[in-house]
Amino acid sequence: MEIKGKSTKKHKTMIPPRRGKIKKRIFKKILNMTLCLTRIQIARKKQRESIMTSWWRKLNDDLIIED
Repeated sequence: MEIKGKSTKKHKTMIPPRRGKIKKRIFKKILNMTLCLTRIQIARKKQRESIMTSWWRKLNDDLIIED
C-alpha cells in the first residue's frame, strides 16, 4: 500500500472500507489506460495527417513538374 501524504492527515475514524479503495485504484488504472490510449491515438492521427500532407505535397510537386 502506497500512501501519498494526504491519507495520513485524516482522522482515524474516517478510514473508509478497503473495498472502496480497491475500486478507486482499479478505476484510476482504467482511467490512466484510457488516457494513454487516447494520447496514443491523437499522436498517431497527427502523424498520419503529417504523412498525408507531405504525400500530397510530393504529389502536387510532381504534377507541377509534369506541367
